Amino acid sequence: MNVNPTSEFPVELARVTKHWRAALDQRLAKIGLSQARMQVLGYVQQFPMLAQQHVARGLGIEGSTLVALLQQLEKDGLVERRANANDSRARHAFLSAAGKLRYEQAEAIYLEYYQLAMVGVSQREIECLNKTYQKLLMHLNMPSEFTSKINATR
Repeated sequence: MNVNPTSEFPVELARVTKHWRAALDQRLAKIGLSQARMQVLGYVQQFPMLAQQHVARGLGIEGSTLVALLQQLEKDGLVERRANANDSRARHAFLSAAGKLRYEQAEAIYLEYYQLAMVGVSQREIECLNKTYQKLLMHLNMPSEFTSKINATR
């Protein structure tokens, strides 16, 4: 496959990501959240028994970034952190009742924004974008020895 390194795709992808986050953050700010904080709430709700290190890995962020987000969410009464009974070094995060309610509010805001942003974009286009993003993530997460072999075949 011949890939044009001067393609506008990376620039457009970055622009869309920047505008998406800014617009969503503006909407979520009304309930005291951001996209990053909403993602943590959603992940913790979906996987409440995961150790914090696994939550960070699942979200694709550094452990220190997750800890800072969890501290903010805990201070706001949205998350509770507890030590693992089997490993005192590991901690688990759980949504409080207020956290569950706030996440429900955030989901409603997100869905409203998603529908607005996707006006005129077909389901087929969304599926194509999702497949493209999955391929990009797979290639970006490949160990360097595989990446160099792929580049050598071009």
